[in-house]
Amino acid sequence: MRNFVLIIILCSVAIYLTAQQEIAETSGESVKLKKSSLHEENILEAELDITGAAEDSQNQTNNSDPEVQDEVSSQDCIFDLETQTDEFLRSVPEFADYSWDDISKTATILLPAGDTLYATRGGCDHFAFTGTLVKSGSSHAIDDVSHWLEQGAWISKSIFSADDFTNYMNMVENKDYEVTVRDNSLFILFIDSQYGEWSLTVELEADENKTIIETGYYIN
Repeated sequence: MRNFVLIIILCSVAIYLTAQQEIAETSGESVKLKKSSLHEENILEAELDITGAAEDSQNQTNNSDPEVQDEVSSQDCIFDLETQTDEFLRSVPEFADYSWDDISKTATILLPAGDTLYATRGGCDHFAFTGTLVKSGSSHAIDDVSHWLEQGAWISKSIFSADDFTNYMNMVENKDYEVTVRDNSLFILFIDSQYGEWSLTVELEADENKTIIETGYYIN
């Protein structure tokens, strides 16, 4: 009888130990699966962080790099900005010492007596070509239209093409223009179907003792 009881007890212990081992193994596998899942999630999050950082870096580069911005702007323009250079001045010997800003497409030409001529050629949706003469003093009246037209003729002959200069002189001789004078400002609008607009403006700046004369045109 005692032997029978002992056998039952040993069998119960064996069954209990086997069950505990299976529970432990099952728990271990669960822990491994959880660790593996967490590891994969961490890798995925890291990859997403790296991808996002790379995209942010690329966006910042595109936004901050002037060359990239210029390339994008040029692609959106009707007129090609890259072809608008200072070539129109290279053959003018009296302007040999000018400086050229390729970003603003503007040439700065220093003239005798401290005067300065600015020539701007460029445009995106409109092609524009203007000359701005800044002179010391203001010795002529703002309503002296003939004088200011002569100044506009000098600017046109100096920087524009021969055809443009001829058109300017034809508009002056035919009086194809309208004149508006207000205080120390003069505005002349030329009438010519070849251009979107051609104008001549004069500003007498007494406080700074200078005169600003600008003429030019744009084409759609």
